[in-house]
Amino acid sequence: SDRVLVMEWIEGSKLTDICDDCEEREEIVKENLALVEKAIECTISQLLDTGLLHADPHTGNLLKVRTEKGKSELGYLDFGLVSSVPQSVRDGIVCAVVQLVFARNIEAVAKLCVDLELLPRSKLEDPTERQKFINALEDVLDSVLIWPRNKRGKATEFPRLRFE
Repeated sequence: SDRVLVMEWIEGSKLTDICDDCEEREEIVKENLALVEKAIECTISQLLDTGLLHADPHTGNLLKVRTEKGKSELGYLDFGLVSSVPQSVRDGIVCAVVQLVFARNIEAVAKLCVDLELLPRSKLEDPTERQKFINALEDVLDSVLIWPRNKRGKATEFPRLRFE
């Protein structure tokens, strides 16, 4: 039922809790980055597979939890903001990612944003606003993806996620 509230205390540490000068620093960073990657995979799965999305996955709502066997797992907190994503939006997101990553077709993504009602049509009909949006998408792409290039500067492979 949607009227039942279930609460449980979860012991853990923030993924941003990293000691500056402890001996285990390198191991902690590696372990926490693996959990951040897992959180990204979980968010993508929630968004695209199930359509039920924890819509507030910030560092205060994600914990590193130790199991009884000492293994680190990802813990989600605070399900007060959960969103249901319609199938048409999920399909559109997949199309947008394909257009961005594989074809780098930012114009197609701009159109998809209007089709999915993420942007008002008037924003993209205005040439100045359209160019601002396209520039912003290009900046985001270049800041989160690494595009391997050949000697002539042409992209040669699928991009990798920039993880710094």
